[in-house]
Amino acid sequence: MPESAPVFRVTGRGPVRLIVSHGWIAGAALFDPVAELLDPDRYSVAFVEHRGYGAAAHLPAEGLASSAADVLAAAYQLGWDRFVLLGHSMGGLVAQHLTVTAAERLSAVVLLSSVPASGGQLTDEVRAQRRQAVHSAEQRRQLITANSGCGPELADHIWRMSTETTSRSAMERYLDDWSRADFGAEVAGSDIDCLVVTGERDPAVTTALMRSTVMQTYSRARLVELAGVGHYAMQQAPQELLNVVATFLEGQ
Repeated sequence: MPESAPVFRVTGRGPVRLIVSHGWIAGAALFDPVAELLDPDRYSVAFVEHRGYGAAAHLPAEGLASSAADVLAAAYQLGWDRFVLLGHSMGGLVAQHLTVTAAERLSAVVLLSSVPASGGQLTDEVRAQRRQAVHSAEQRRQLITANSGCGPELADHIWRMSTETTSRSAMERYLDDWSRADFGAEVAGSDIDCLVVTGERDPAVTTALMRSTVMQTYSRARLVELAGVGHYAMQQAPQELLNVVATFLEGQ
């Protein structure tokens, strides 16, 4: 278990136990629109803050393996022997890591616009652009706008949330992890029930990318593409996202 206690907040009291692992661009607050729609009598949801983000901004980032340990530590504190894990973007790597190291704890995983286990595999040029977006407000805004595929108002909202819930040092640390990760061979053949959700307008984590990576490694994976949505479905279409996840979880 991590030396420091994991930071998370819980909503609901229902029998469906779900842990949410947020992505690189912002902390767990990015999921607030979904949290507001949850049926508290059906769901118990823990929104984990990765180190260096949100309420865990005071903790130094230690990489994705530490984030995975924090997820398990949160489940331990909650007394959850098994749970569903939803990971967005970088957080999807955390989820996939746990399908290798702690599969017995997971009843299912939801990979939302997730980096595949083979990693971001960015070119040096693109990695340098992402690093610049960590330090340049304008370049981060441009990155969010491009990935969102939505209008400027929502993109600005996500950008403000990003600047308010992240530390630059943490983003730098996690960028190195998610852009270079490569453990696809370890995931191959996993029989964990897996829902893969993509956004039609996501230029980075495309449906085609998921078909050629994640869908080839999880033997029980199913894929849903959300129409008119980019990389931030929890902000752009929270009800549609919740409906898709709820339908998947009905079988759990």
